[in-house]
Formats: sequence, C-alpha cells, structure tokens
Amino acid sequence: MFKNIMNFIKNASKPTNELRNRIFLFIAYELEGGGYDKDDPAGATIYGLTRMYTPKHYNAVLEAASSGDKEQLNNAIIKAYTEIYNDYHCDILQFPVDMYYFDFAFNAGSHAVATLQSAANIIIIDKNMNLPKLVVDGVFGRHTRKTVKAVAKYKHELYIELKHKRHQFYLHNPLERYIKGWCNRCDKLEYLLEYLLIQDN
Repeated sequence: MFKNIMNFIKNASKPTNELRNRIFLFIAYELEGGGYDKDDPAGATIYGLTRMYTPKHYNAVLEAASSGDKEQLNNAIIKAYTEIYNDYHCDILQFPVDMYYFDFAFNAGSHAVATLQSAANIIIIDKNMNLPKLVVDGVFGRHTRKTVKAVAKYKHELYIELKHKRHQFYLHNPLERYIKGWCNRCDKLEYLLEYLLIQDN
C-alpha cells in the first residue's frame, strides 16, 4: 500500500478529496496496524477507533469490517476519519500539514491540540506577528481557531514545530512499550507528507 500511495501522490497535481481519502486509508491500514485490538489502552479498538471514545464510529467500522465488503469498509473508515478531521478543525490548516495534525489528534487527542497551540505560539514569536499568545490547554476554542488560522500560512515552519513537538511527546510518554511503534508511525507518514511539502517549495 505504501508504494501505491506514493505513486498516487507523485501523480497528484494538487490536494484533492481523493488524495486526503487515500491518506486516511493509509493511516487506517498501515499506521493503525489494521484490524481489531481488544488490548489497546483505550479499550476495544478497530483501525484506531475506540469503543470508549468514538463509539459511533467504532460501531460503524466494526459492522463494515464484519461484512467482508472491502469497499464498504473503506467508505466507513473515510466517513469516520473525515468527521474526526472536522471535529479537530484540521480544515483551517494548509495541506499536508492538516493531515499531519489530524493523525496526531487521531492518535493523541487533546495532546495534539496543546501541541498545535504551542507550535502556533512559536510561530507568533518567530514571525513577530501582532497576535496574543495562546493558552496551551488542549481546548480548541474560538481564540485557538482564529490564531491557528492566522499562522497556518507558514505551513513549512508550522510542520517543523509540530513534528519536533510530536516526537518529544512520544519519547517522554510513560507508555514505553508503544514508543517504537509511535515513532515508526511518524516516520512513515512524514516520508509521504514531506514529499508533498518539498513539491510545494
């Protein structure tokens, strides 16, 4: 699947819904390990969707997976991921930074929001922007939305800050047995998205 999505990316002239959907499926099948995990710390999980935190999406994707119909499963995953993408306000970030933040938020929830707030504060200082610094509280309120929307134009710098802070979050996480997997997840997604960022230079 990695080779297939790289070929698709290389042939994509600009970001489209189809490209985002392909990345969603890459995250589901390649980064989430693909399938049902009853031992996940967040409880029963399928393709990263937990019965504890995202029960509606969990049930819909579990039902689709049980049907044995791959197209139905793909559609269910894309629908669930798209709704989560919107819930975390990924739309205000430029592509492909939006996908990097989405994957972090999908994996770490409010920790990703706090990381985005912290990264935005660094951009405000570095670019001498006339904006108040955000409170880093992991809550995506109207002030965070307004400020992140303003700094989103510096997508390369924002991506670098998010990447650095995401790795630091994982490396200092007390759940040590997951660190290697989390870092491998980052490496795979970063390879794809950094190719897209390079093309945009």
